[in-house]
Amino acid sequence: MLSIYCNVDEKHTIVAKNILSLVTTLDKIDCNIKQQKDYDLYISIYKSDAKFIINIQKNAQRDIVIIETIDVLNEKFTLRKALFRALYKAIGKRPSPWGVLTGIRPIKMIDSYLKSHSNPYVFLKNQLLISQDKIDLSLKVIQNQEQANINGIHLYIGIPFCPSKCSYCSFTSYTIDKNKEMVVPYINTLVKEIKLISQTIKEHGYKISSIYIGGGTPTSLTKPHLKLLLSTLAKEFDLENIKEYTLEGGRPDTLTEDKMAMAKEYGVNRISINCQTLNPRTLRRVNRNHNAEDFEEAMVKAKSIGFKWINTDLIYGLEDESLEDFFCSLEKVIDLEPQNITIHSLAVKRAAATKDFSSHYKDEMEQGLKQAYKLLENAQYRPYYLYRQKAIAGNLENTGFAKDELYSLYNIVSIEENSTILALGCGAVSKIMTNKEFTPIQNPKDPNQYSERVEKIVKQKIELLEQS
Repeated sequence: MLSIYCNVDEKHTIVAKNILSLVTTLDKIDCNIKQQKDYDLYISIYKSDAKFIINIQKNAQRDIVIIETIDVLNEKFTLRKALFRALYKAIGKRPSPWGVLTGIRPIKMIDSYLKSHSNPYVFLKNQLLISQDKIDLSLKVIQNQEQANINGIHLYIGIPFCPSKCSYCSFTSYTIDKNKEMVVPYINTLVKEIKLISQTIKEHGYKISSIYIGGGTPTSLTKPHLKLLLSTLAKEFDLENIKEYTLEGGRPDTLTEDKMAMAKEYGVNRISINCQTLNPRTLRRVNRNHNAEDFEEAMVKAKSIGFKWINTDLIYGLEDESLEDFFCSLEKVIDLEPQNITIHSLAVKRAAATKDFSSHYKDEMEQGLKQAYKLLENAQYRPYYLYRQKAIAGNLENTGFAKDELYSLYNIVSIEENSTILALGCGAVSKIMTNKEFTPIQNPKDPNQYSERVEKIVKQKIELLEQS
């Protein structure tokens, strides 16, 4: 990782760090207070005569100077662009294929530029400095999202239990074998929240478009506990007109034939069977207790039960996994023909055990992902949702692909924030639209606090729903 010293006006420190973090980690960036050490890059940012002047000294040998005329309407944007260009020269490659867009929802931003600029493509490439590949990808995602009818309320149900903690995971989750005493009180509280919310849904005639049971690993619940949850949802909501009802079976080893058949019986029409990788060495390393055979068997069972809408996730950039390993997994998944395949570029999180990306293909990451997308499109998969995360491998993205226009409505609205999401369960975040703006409400992450406050939180949600 590069170490960087940056001399910059205090009011521009946050902007500078935001762009500099594209090439290193925040702990490697010192602004204005020089430490007793040598830095890989010394950066000075000056403002003079309506211009930003950026000087970069690399390895104490040469100076790189970039001068950018300030846009008086958007000074911070000018600085982002100038610093990005300076880094490009200093390191000899584009700091990020997404240019100066550093947020997690680039599609939302790009769509707004398409609608507000007379020549948006030139703006995306020359002003935002986005690579042509990512512009093309974004336009495909936008085009495919336009075919999805996202109207209505989308319901998320959170189950915070897993068979084990994956090394890359930072979500609120509890190992189910070690926390068995938490399961019954948690499910009882969740059922209570479902019933309280459903009363308002019925009274106002709100339309539910999708239900997504996620986590955690919902299928780590025993069959009786899962049945209680599914039967409650079937009793409390009109499932007949719901377009999409997803059960996330994140671990193939938790997806028994009985559980899948029961889910189908209670109206689930989309199931996620997530392998993340099919490499046995990597599976052990990331603390997943299944193998490739378990995954393939679960896929076959799901199809035999009658599921015609299956999703699978893969992670790109897992520590110590080679590019060949990743493509081996991807090709096997494509051969099994799930309707949705999501490629997640690994994001290194502070709360996760994994602290680095694969060292085997850091320099090949962008080209490798481009090749993966080409494989998927050749197999008739189309990109339909996309998001980014902090500390993501290669400054890349997570992209969902679908066959036969089976675009997941919940995935789209959860990222693009263009319809109300009611999220139930501990740690779940509702996003309720009122006056074309979203108000987030987060349930407590701790199950005990969730149980204590559930009625108060539901009341807040209902008040906001009634304003929408």
